[in-house]
Parts: sequence; C-alpha cells; structure tokens
Amino acid sequence: RRSRREPVQYILEETEFMGIPLRVTPVVLIPRPETEILVDCVVEYARNLSSPPRILDIGTGSGCIAIALAKQVPGSWVAAIEKSSAALSVARENAGMNKVEVDFLEGDIFQEYQQFSQQFDIVVSNPPYISESDWQSLQPEVREFEPADALRGGTDGLSFYRNLVKIIKNIITDRGAVFLETGYNQARSVAEMFTQINFTTKIQTDLNEIERVVIAFSEDACDSTGEKIT
Repeated sequence: RRSRREPVQYILEETEFMGIPLRVTPVVLIPRPETEILVDCVVEYARNLSSPPRILDIGTGSGCIAIALAKQVPGSWVAAIEKSSAALSVARENAGMNKVEVDFLEGDIFQEYQQFSQQFDIVVSNPPYISESDWQSLQPEVREFEPADALRGGTDGLSFYRNLVKIIKNIITDRGAVFLETGYNQARSVAEMFTQINFTTKIQTDLNEIERVVIAFSEDACDSTGEKIT
C-alpha cells in the first residue's frame, strides 16, 4: 500500500496531533504541523480572556483542533461543525478516545449558521485552501488519497474565506476573534477581507517563516488587560 503512495497514517489508521492520539481514515484530512501553530494562537488568546470562551471549529474533520482546544482551554465550551457524516463519526470517536466534551454538529456552516442560538467568542478553522493550479502539483499521497473537499478551495483557493466574511458577524460576538489557517501567499488577501468589514487583523508565521495564520478581531475585542485591540 505504501508503494502505491498511500499515506502511512491511513495504513496505520492513526496519527498524533499536539501530543493527542487520533484515528484517521481516508474520510478525514491528516493533521499537519502547521495546524498546531493555529491551535497555539487560539490557546494563547483564550487563556488571557476574563472568562472561558465559547469556541466554534468549522470543518472539524478528524476533530483535531476542537479536541486540542477542549483539552488546553479549561472551562471552554467547544462546538465543531462538519458537513461530512463519515468524518464526523471519526471526530466523535477521537473525542471519546481522548475523553473530552465537544458538541459536534453535522452540516454546512454557510447554510446552518442561522440555526445557532448563541454567538461564539472564538471561531477557528483550517479550511480548504488549495487553488486549482496548485492541486495538480500536489504529491500523490495528498491528491489521490486525502479528501478533496477538505483541500480544494476554488479557483484561487480563497472561496471559503470570502463566504465566511459574509456571515461572520452573525456567528461571532462583538468582542470575538477569528483564527484561520491559510495557504502560501494567501494570508494578506484573507486579512484584507476582514479589514474591509472593520475587523483588526494580524498574521502569524509558521516555523518556516511562511505567513500561515490570520487572526481577525471584532470591533470591540479586548486584550488580556481589558484594552480594546486596535
């Protein structure tokens, strides 16, 4: 199977993310080290809040982000939405295996967001962001085995972000923050989308100095001292 370029994680049906054991199958994306940077950003921000946050993970896949946050941000309420029922089954199994509480929801965020009874303090996502041109150049391990819906982000890779900007104020509190993983050379374009709707943004690089995470703060978001973020 490996000689046919199938990822070893799928062969073993297991991997690790931030020290957390996870089951992975071809219905979920294999967690990457870059996504640990995303989680670290959320944890640092959440731990400085005056009260435990309500967190929404969009497109949870294996559940790696939601499970890591449930473990590392004590007292938080974590919800995770995923449109693939097969992926959601894996995420639920992983949450149970790691003994954490996550409220899993099945559906497409862009259709289901109006059903939420409360808004969230933190919205986080590692969305599909591979452009059509980059898709063809991916290694066979990725292109032929991992779920395309979790990777392909439209012609330029930015479809998810454009759609999120349209609904974000409906799902986030006035003092909330958004944390998004982005692909190579995408972070500044994504940050500009949020700047245009009056969010304050900053960009975090990964270990290779690639601009990887966009953080967008709502108009009334405050830092750990209670000062408004500008």
